[in-house]
Amino acid sequence: MVSSVDVLFYYTFKALGYEDSDMEPSAYTLYGFNGVATKPKGEIRVRIFVGELETTVTVCVVDVESPYNALMGRPWIHAIKGFASTYHQLLRFPMPSGIGEIRGNSVDAEECNEKDIENY
Repeated sequence: MVSSVDVLFYYTFKALGYEDSDMEPSAYTLYGFNGVATKPKGEIRVRIFVGELETTVTVCVVDVESPYNALMGRPWIHAIKGFASTYHQLLRFPMPSGIGEIRGNSVDAEECNEKDIENY
């Protein structure tokens, strides 16, 4: 499942050196996989570099426990003209020099999943 919003977790937001005053207010509520509603702290536009590709996207900042730093979903994948394959655990996207690729790591994914289950 791919998120309909790009999420940056608050502890990562702070670790990147941002201040709360850098955020814009958000007017929506997020619903997690567990059905729990979460009100975002706000939104911020961030630059994301993947190889030679740079994009700027609006991310939703959420103050909840997570084993992840961020969850990049459809808005970012669309911005990079990417194609996500859950079966192959990869994301492919065009770059000036050819096709870029981000591969998943099933060991890391399983560790994050276990931590996420422990938190809930």
